[in-house]
Amino acid sequence: MPPSSSDAEARKIAELLADLARMRGAPCPRCRKTLCGHEALMSIVMGFKSSPHCLACLAAAMERTPAEMSEQLREYVLHRPCYREGWAWADARENSCLRKDARDGENR
Repeated sequence: MPPSSSDAEARKIAELLADLARMRGAPCPRCRKTLCGHEALMSIVMGFKSSPHCLACLAAAMERTPAEMSEQLREYVLHRPCYREGWAWADARENSCLRKDARDGENR
């Protein structure tokens, strides 16, 4: 009997959370800033799973401000169940990391 879609979704979420746990705290390859869980998730969403970047470096690569990039990715993430679980995971471990990073990135 094939696995149900809920089993497949649960496996996908478990895999995502394991990736986030592994990536959180890694250094950004461009600026060496320590990544938060939200940045790790944003990197996955943007296709940088094997080389996660901080918010400021992701934004610079896309020619956006960190605040714009954060808001756009947050909106995207919150409308997808698997990614929403990852965002909640990061929220449970961090406190306002992206708001501060978005402001700091504006000043870089």
